[in-house]
Amino acid sequence: MTRKTNYQEERERQTKKNNIGMSKLTEKQLQSIKKTHETLSTTLDMLRECQDMYLSDIRQVVGLINILDKCYWQLNNNFNLDN
Repeated sequence: MTRKTNYQEERERQTKKNNIGMSKLTEKQLQSIKKTHETLSTTLDMLRECQDMYLSDIRQVVGLINILDKCYWQLNNNFNLDN
């Protein structure tokens, strides 16, 4: 069996800490994080794929901005990020 590198050991420790933290979130907090993650992934994919902007693309961008705005405020309200 191969010995784990320092990086692998540190990554395992961090993963355990993250799992503990995630288990302590409320359902609303977890939903906010998951929705934001999904929205950011979709937005980044679209931005990477767009080379030329057409009117139909602009409508999609406006819709994504609205979703991002909603996710921002959900994170802000659920995690008290203003304080």
